[in-house]
Amino acid sequence: MNNDIRSEVSKYNLPYNKLTIKSGVKIVDDRIVIKNKNNNDIDKTYNYLRSRAFDYFPYPIEESNKYEIYPYIEDVYEPREQKAMDMVHLLSLLHSKTTFYREVDIDKNKKIYEDIVNDIDYLNNYYNELISLIEKEVYMSPSSYLIARNINIIFSSIYYVKDNIDKWYKLIEDNKNERVSYIHNNINLDHYLKSDKPYLISWNKSRVDSPIYDLLSFYKNHYLEFDFDDLFHYYEDNMQHEYDKDYENFFCYNGYDERYAKIYQKCKDIVERIEGTSSVISQTADNLKKKFSSEYMSQQIELMVSMQATNPTNAIGVAKELIESCCKTILDEMGIPWSKTDDVPQLTNKTLDALNLLPSNIQATDQGADAIKAILGNLRAIPSKLAEIRNPFGSGHGKSASFKGLEGRHAKLAVGSSITFVDFVWSTYENQKQIGQKII
Repeated sequence: MNNDIRSEVSKYNLPYNKLTIKSGVKIVDDRIVIKNKNNNDIDKTYNYLRSRAFDYFPYPIEESNKYEIYPYIEDVYEPREQKAMDMVHLLSLLHSKTTFYREVDIDKNKKIYEDIVNDIDYLNNYYNELISLIEKEVYMSPSSYLIARNINIIFSSIYYVKDNIDKWYKLIEDNKNERVSYIHNNINLDHYLKSDKPYLISWNKSRVDSPIYDLLSFYKNHYLEFDFDDLFHYYEDNMQHEYDKDYENFFCYNGYDERYAKIYQKCKDIVERIEGTSSVISQTADNLKKKFSSEYMSQQIELMVSMQATNPTNAIGVAKELIESCCKTILDEMGIPWSKTDDVPQLTNKTLDALNLLPSNIQATDQGADAIKAILGNLRAIPSKLAEIRNPFGSGHGKSASFKGLEGRHAKLAVGSSITFVDFVWSTYENQKQIGQKII
């Protein structure tokens, strides 16, 4: 054991046999925790939080010039999903108890906006140049093929960010005040402990700023682990008084702020429009995602539905690509060869023929043959026509400065058609696989 640490421990007249180092801190005999001191104002932080009736942190029992000494807290086991919800609840409590308003730093917001826009422009130019080089390759490398397959998703993500950063800046550019609170600024599930009560530890990076930074750090650290839609809604429920005029706000001394509530409602409307939770097509899309074992195809569906209103051009491109992916998947699983040079109509014909879904597969003597042939003919036409409008209106091809895309209603038609096609074709494939014979 380090002599400095021995000296600190000796002050407490405790026997010490075991030293555990975890995440940069020293744990002595599961009794005390010794941290290097890197924030000389940590006492001010703790005192301020206590003054706001927030005491969900371990208070140091001793300090020196080099170390902070804390009591060891035995973390009680709970499922990580529950732990995440508990931490979100604690965050909402921290933010609500320390909320206030301050004058907006216009230059700061402008710089944030400009930096993000510059990054977006760089990425857009980079991938445009990259895909142009890839398309010239006679024989694509595996990495080039992977990029080419996913280029629509890449551009869709870029356009989505650009669209929403513009909306954000329009919302805040005329604001004179902004809502801030005291933030932890280092949110990680490892920094949440639960014993006799919940605790947030590691406050060395804490500061006064927008609460969004706490949610952002939590998302960055755990976005692959949890369903953040549920967690953010849970946070919102616990912060609802911020936006509810009739709620008696116990913690926020500024009370209800109509300007902030309007901004909140606009943002909420955007989210609800993107999610499209009431749409029949969205419900079908959700059911379709459950059918696929492919994460890639599920992502395509999600992107396509979310972009109907916000980015119709890219929604059309992804709609065509979803059909293409569905056909390739079915052909692969049925052991039917296809070529990389096959276009959408060729892939569609191979797939429909394999599933007995071409008009020519229907015998004249079959009941309702004419009607069935007409329906199947229209079904076959969907991918071909989507491919035709994708070139001038969809994503994946460069556009002139005078380009005007289709409206959201056109994108909804394309997306709805694509989902209808894929849902019917995939369901037919699954049914035929289950019973072992071709059916219509």
